[in-house]
Amino acid sequence: MKKILLVALILISFNTQAQFPGKRPEILLNKDVKVIPLSQTLQSIGYSDFHKNDKVSISDKSIKHEILANKNFKVTDIKPYEKYGSSRYILKLEGADKTVFYYDYDPKYDFKYQLEVIGGLQLPAGFYCEDIVIETDKFTGDIRKSSPTHEGIYFLKSTKNGTSTYYLSIKERGATPKVGATGLILLLTNGKRIEKPTVPIDVKVNTGGDGYMYNAFVSLTDEDIKLLIENQITDNRLYVFDGIIKNGQILSEYLKCLTK
Repeated sequence: MKKILLVALILISFNTQAQFPGKRPEILLNKDVKVIPLSQTLQSIGYSDFHKNDKVSISDKSIKHEILANKNFKVTDIKPYEKYGSSRYILKLEGADKTVFYYDYDPKYDFKYQLEVIGGLQLPAGFYCEDIVIETDKFTGDIRKSSPTHEGIYFLKSTKNGTSTYYLSIKERGATPKVGATGLILLLTNGKRIEKPTVPIDVKVNTGGDGYMYNAFVSLTDEDIKLLIENQITDNRLYVFDGIIKNGQILSEYLKCLTK
């Protein structure tokens, strides 16, 4: 959805609907997986996160697209390591013909995930709820629960004196600035839409890329919450700038966690 970093544009080349294990890569162990094909425009670049040895050096050449696309492997080993101060994992992939590759797995970003578990991946109960951040004001006892930002969107639940209010924050890149812009539209998988025509929108220079970043912060009604939990967001519009949500299921799961 978001065009914040050029590298993100390069890497968003596969079907992010594949279930992403996040910080729990161990659930992939001994699973049969398929390598997701790259988009046609990036097939000539190849796969940069797959390697022929477990050193996973950034100087390694990319693996040609035709060597890995749609090929099946079994995840036979998972080893943690640190890269640029962040936790990463090396997944050992073994083919039926004894071919071995090593996948540099990043637990932070689902847009980089290039594997699909054959037959689907059964996520543990409460999987998405583990990512919810809870903060309690030690003076007032007020509680704030927030989801991680996913495709430019996050949810917030604020509880004061036993009463909870839900909010949605959303960002979208725009080519030109517009002061005083208003209006948010969310399209859902059931064909319905959520419209907030008067919601004010902030606009700032996009420090992470080109153009400008539009941001809306809006409260959600009970009807909004029900729709967003039961139906995935597919598209959004802030003012006149549109974006596509590639994996709205994660957003629905995060909001469901906040309502528990």
